[in-house]
Amino acid sequence: MDADSSMVAVKLSYGGETHRVKTSLDEITFAALVLKVEELFPTRPAVWTFVYTDNEGDLVTANSDAELMEACRVFLKLQNTEGDAEEAAASGAKRCLHFHVVSKTTLKDRIAPVVHAVEEFSATVARVASETTSSLQSSTYVERGRESLVASAAQTRGMLESARLELSQRFHNIQVSVAEEIRERTQPTESQQAADDVTDVVIPVRMARRGPRSSRRQNENGEVASDAETDPESDEEAEEDQDWDVVSSEQGSEQSVDGFAEQVAMVRQIIPHVETRECHNLLVKHQGNLEAVLLELTD
Repeated sequence: MDADSSMVAVKLSYGGETHRVKTSLDEITFAALVLKVEELFPTRPAVWTFVYTDNEGDLVTANSDAELMEACRVFLKLQNTEGDAEEAAASGAKRCLHFHVVSKTTLKDRIAPVVHAVEEFSATVARVASETTSSLQSSTYVERGRESLVASAAQTRGMLESARLELSQRFHNIQVSVAEEIRERTQPTESQQAADDVTDVVIPVRMARRGPRSSRRQNENGEVASDAETDPESDEEAEEDQDWDVVSSEQGSEQSVDGFAEQVAMVRQIIPHVETRECHNLLVKHQGNLEAVLLELTD
């Protein structure tokens, strides 16, 4: 193989920029290509590799001298299968090795973003789970609070109902006791009124005693007597009869006042702020009916 036949063109491309160099197949090495890339592409990625297209149209990676020699062998094989030298010269495009400089992504580099995404997703899931647990606990607390409130309301309702029944029973007992006291105090008043009626009946009987005295006085007047003896006796009897009438009238008035006084005292014990005159007038109005007087005073 002469010098011209051993020379090949090498194309290096990166980021839309392509450089062409010509070198011998015997001198081409992977290290020389790396130095050439570092010289031509200062903005290359930190980790990169060579990629070329083989005769089948596949992209093949070259990371070492062995892989580079394999690329050259494939190239020479293509040359030998092309026919004579003229045809090989005519198809010069096939005598060129075209390498693309690409970023080398390892499995670790590809896994790291996935791991980071998984970690973020795990943190999100943990946060959502914590919030869900807190929400469930809050719902449980709210439900328990609602149940406690319902139970407390039912208990309070029961206590209020019991208090209402107790107050109603006490009020009923007070009404019964007041009615019994009124009835007990009314019975002596009725007995007193009956005694007053008997007294009223006795007074005319006593006053009737003046009848025999008048007859006797008339008989004595019919007899022969001196005016001096008759007049003093008549005056004394008249004064006695007048005194008797006054005493009887005062006793009847005192008995009437005493009967209402007892009822007035009983009404004032039940209703302390009522006036005595007003109570007496109501008793007279209702003829001593204490229940009617109490109802009118409490209305």
